Amino acid sequence: MNKLKYLAVIMVGIAGLGLQQAKADFVSTLNVGNSSLTGFAGPYGTVTVSLNVVTQVATFTFTSNSPAYSFIDSHIAAINVSTTFNNLTIINDPFFVGSGSGQVDGLGNFSLFLNNSDGFGSKIDTLSFSIHNTGTAWTDASQVLTFNNFGFDAAAHIAVNSTGGLVTGFAGEGPTVPDGGTTVMLLGMALSGLGMARRYLKS
Repeated sequence: MNKLKYLAVIMVGIAGLGLQQAKADFVSTLNVGNSSLTGFAGPYGTVTVSLNVVTQVATFTFTSNSPAYSFIDSHIAAINVSTTFNNLTIINDPFFVGSGSGQVDGLGNFSLFLNNSDGFGSKIDTLSFSIHNTGTAWTDASQVLTFNNFGFDAAAHIAVNSTGGLVTGFAGEGPTVPDGGTTVMLLGMALSGLGMARRYLKS
């Protein structure tokens, strides 16, 4: 009976960690700049995707690598979504003036970009917005974005703060980091747990 209790505790723990991982956000690092940012190295910021699986609402948070860089101007944030969507909702962007789809300089085509008012005075370090999925359902935040024709799924218009706005350019993500190695850690824990369970059942 005690063996079954130990086994139950182990399996519940593994299941709990698995559920936590399933709800994890997806993070892209904006670390590849176009030619305008030559000489100014990344990372320039991050893009975090959070997904409500029930409502199929995905929320995007762009965070600049401040104080070195900020977000600015037209095409301030861009994403390439894996399916159809509607209901763009701006959560935090005080200078938002519109949106569209199309080319981002040097980084390919994106299905959605946001535009901000012009000028260095409108630069910001964090912006958030959400969309609603109207196509194939997402089951994980990592499914929300897809790579475009240039191999990017998110991009931003970057201001180099040390130049007082004289240098701006666009940056996208290189390798994406969905969980920071958590999946490997969980796999190791699961295998260890199964090994312990096997020993208890044999003894």
